[in-house]
Order: sequence, then C-alpha cells, then structure tokens
Amino acid sequence: DRERNLMNEDPKWQDTNYVLSSYKTEP
Repeated sequence: DRERNLMNEDPKWQDTNYVLSSYKTEP
C-alpha cells in the first residue's frame, strides 16, 4: 500500500478523492 500512503500524505489527494467520488457517481 505504498501508493495509498503517498496519497494519504498528499493533501491534494483529498481533493482528488472528492473528484474521483463524483466521477464514480457519473454514469
């Protein structure tokens, strides 16, 4: 889970996570 750790440490990941969540909801 090295990539996951980097994402968690990266503050921008939070914004990306939000975007990914919204994108996932898209059809």
